[in-house]
Amino acid sequence: MQDVLFHTQGALGIITLNRPKALNALTQAMCQAISTELARFEQDPTIAAVVIVGEGERAFCAGGDIRYLYQCHQQQQIEQADSFIFHEYHMNRYIANYSKPYISLIHGLTMGGGVGVSVYAKRRYASDNVVWAMPETAIGLFPDVGASYFLSRLGAIGMYLGLTGTKLNALQLKTLGLVDAVIPHAYFPSLLSTLCELNLSEEPLACLDTVMRDLETTQTADLPERKLIETCFDQDSVEAIMQTLLDDGSVFATDTLAHLQKRSPTSLKITFEALRRGAHLNLSDALAQEYRLAYRCLRGHDLFEGIRAAVIDKDGQAKWQPATMMDVSDADVAAYFDAPVSLWQ
Repeated sequence: MQDVLFHTQGALGIITLNRPKALNALTQAMCQAISTELARFEQDPTIAAVVIVGEGERAFCAGGDIRYLYQCHQQQQIEQADSFIFHEYHMNRYIANYSKPYISLIHGLTMGGGVGVSVYAKRRYASDNVVWAMPETAIGLFPDVGASYFLSRLGAIGMYLGLTGTKLNALQLKTLGLVDAVIPHAYFPSLLSTLCELNLSEEPLACLDTVMRDLETTQTADLPERKLIETCFDQDSVEAIMQTLLDDGSVFATDTLAHLQKRSPTSLKITFEALRRGAHLNLSDALAQEYRLAYRCLRGHDLFEGIRAAVIDKDGQAKWQPATMMDVSDADVAAYFDAPVSLWQ
């Protein structure tokens, strides 16, 4: 069975992530195949737009295949992990700059790499059962696939999402501008067929917008404790954020602080700095920055310890090194951003 499928129907080129048992987790081969087929669709004059969907009920795409990264580490083949990240980030930039309308239909779990293949679409339509997150600090990594670009545009809210990996529902995504419309899940299975029947020869995005207005829900939802988040996460360091949460003392602040204290201290600090810098970068430069960070993470301790605890042994007891915030120096953080590698070769 192929892990990603491509076909055309009507004026649409259709990409289907096809690893439902693995929650459609991305592999390097999938990323390379998507880039190749996007180029073919781009050159085909009969294709007016491209749609990406995920197979199965549970997930659009739960992220990159982190088990593969762990395997590379165990087999001392870390250059293969570098190659995976390299091709994934190139695919992300290609999607963001795609010349034809690229449309994402997301449902269920949409996390990490799944966000990377959907958030840059010209139109992003979410089922109301979406569970969206960038949870990388929980495994000793950092929010990547351009998150230092798109999360940083959300200010303190983006910092909160990046550091904590908090899950969002579809209505919250709409409120934050991370999707364009929320579609009741009852309509979602037939949505692709509906799109295939449209005449997209002229003004395809306007045509899509007209159809979606009749389907999308008008409900709204904001983040709980948004004002508190905007105060506590608008600080000059991770330590200051944690101190502000401690000083607030509310149930939400206390729970959030406890959540952060379980994360890799190194991941929290490089995530904070990546988002701070990312606010001043374009997407291409943000991805280049993230590639340098990934290069260092793949040669460090916490990423593989985090993967071990989360998905290999599943004991949830990661032993971070260093174990405390005070033991991660500014020089340690700076070294991640100075990795001697280039993404755009």
